[in-house]
Amino acid sequence: MNQSKSSRNLQQCVVVSRMLELACEKAAKRSREREQTTTVFDAKGVVPISMAEYLSRWLKHTKCSGSVLAAAMVLLDRVLAKAGLTLTTRNMHRLFFSSLVITHKMCFDT
Repeated sequence: MNQSKSSRNLQQCVVVSRMLELACEKAAKRSREREQTTTVFDAKGVVPISMAEYLSRWLKHTKCSGSVLAAAMVLLDRVLAKAGLTLTTRNMHRLFFSSLVITHKMCFDT
């Protein structure tokens, strides 16, 4: 059972990371026409760890379910729309981590 849960969590990490990567690619195509501004969430360079590995570590160390990933995606989408931010490879990890922390606290700190 533990093996299947681990496998399911890994699949969820891969799906969410792919969705984030596709969002970054789409945003990159749109932003070529306009000047990009640096935000407080931007790293100096591209983060060396893949998003799938990053999310896998998060799930392993927090022992939370993959449903938190889905809720964090919704929260991130709303924040990006409201704040007018663009998801890039330089800010994807930080923005999604912020969404994960908030979502995790909403679900488990009650």
